[in-house]
Parts: sequence; C-alpha cells; structure tokens
Amino acid sequence: MTEATDTAPAPETTTEAPADNAQAVAEMTNQTPAEHGQQAEPIDYGFVLDKYKAEGRSDSDSAIEQAKAYGELQSKFGSFTGAPEEYEMALSEGLAEHVNLEDYKDDPLMNDYKELAKEMGINNEGFNKFVEMHFKQQIADSEAMDTVRAEEMKALGPDAERRLENVSDWAKFNLDAAQGDALSSMLTSASAVGAIEALIAKTRNVQQTAQQPSAPAITHEQIQEMMFAKDQYGNPKMNQPEYRAEVDKMYEQRFGKGVGASTAR
Repeated sequence: MTEATDTAPAPETTTEAPADNAQAVAEMTNQTPAEHGQQAEPIDYGFVLDKYKAEGRSDSDSAIEQAKAYGELQSKFGSFTGAPEEYEMALSEGLAEHVNLEDYKDDPLMNDYKELAKEMGINNEGFNKFVEMHFKQQIADSEAMDTVRAEEMKALGPDAERRLENVSDWAKFNLDAAQGDALSSMLTSASAVGAIEALIAKTRNVQQTAQQPSAPAITHEQIQEMMFAKDQYGNPKMNQPEYRAEVDKMYEQRFGKGVGASTAR
C-alpha cells in the first residue's frame, strides 16, 4: 500500500518596492546571513556624513537618518530635477482667461526666464510656477494703477476729461512730439494737472507780449538830444514834468535803473 504524500506548495515570494529611501536603507542594514551558513558581506558605512552620526547612534541608524534627510530635501526642491529641451509655457485656468501666452512666445523677458531656469536645472512644472507668478504680479500692478487713476480723475472733478483734453491740445500746438510726450508723463495726479494748467494760463500772456514788435534801442546820442531840446519858445523841454519823466525813463532803460537823465545833466 502506497502512502500518498501531500506536497505543500512553496510559499510565494514577492518583492515590494521600498516606501522611501529610509526604508531601503533599513532593509539593507538588516541583512541576515545567507543560507548554508554563508556570511553576509560587511556593509561599508563610509557614505554616511558626520553630521548624521551621533553618540549612541549605530551606523545603520545614522544611515537611515541621512536617507530621511535626502528625502525631505528632494521634496523641498522637487522642481530642480533637470531642464527639458524646450519649455512649454502654461497657466492656470483662471489666469489663462486674462493672458494670451501666444503674445509672449518671443518675449525677451520670457526668453531670459527660460535661460535662467535651464541653468538652474528647473523642470517645466517649476518654470511655469515662475511664469504664473510673473503674470499675476503684472495684473495686480495694472489694477492698482487703474485704481489710482480713477481716484485722481475723481479729484479733478466732473470736467476731468475736458481738462486733460485742453492740456493735450495746448501741447500739440506749442510743443514738439518729444516735449508733448514728456508733458503727458507728468499728468499723473490731479495736483500735477492743476499746476500745468496754471503755467499754461501764464504763458498765454507771455506769448502775446512776445508777438508784439520790440521797441527799437535808444542810443546815447538820441537821449542827449532829447535832454537839451527846446520848445517853440526856446525854453528847455526838460522843464516840463511829463517830458522830463519820459526822458528819465529812457535814460534808465539805457544805463540802468536809478540813473535818471535829470541827475546826469
């Protein structure tokens, strides 16, 4: 009679990936001697840095601490995993509604960002984080400028638009293109607009005076002739108060204020 022998199936062996670097080191440092009495090769812990070695800590524990630190460092600098051949710009859905990336394909600033990111070994995801931050800041600056402009326009009063148009029209007729642009750059506040309006009002009078022909210069000989002139009766004209005042004025214009023809005779 033959006895039946049950053969138990051999247990399945599975190889699971370590959960992280620390687990991998733990498994490596807890090796057991091989079967048939063979000795496991000794582990060289020379790769462990001194700062992870502490009093009372075994070599294997020190290796595990170092592996944990590397894992944390990798999670903090996850974008520094190497630069791609070409960066592809992308924005979040909310920001993409306000920015058309096609307009920035050849933008010099974006190209500078790409070169810097490539030098630093930043991956595409990390690069797009910088792009996102850049456009968010641009939108915030634009909104802030719009708010300031609205406040200044309100300070100018109900005729704000007309006042700005008047200044612009004056600049077109009195300044060249460069000067007009410079003047426009000064119109950043209600007080600046008011100051320019005051200057324009004053220059209107100056301009009218400048258009009048200047009086001819009076020579010394002419003044002397007037000083010794006589009327139809042979009396000096300088005895007449109005005539003397007129000659004195001409003398001051010629030789300076405070010097009158009456005292120079």
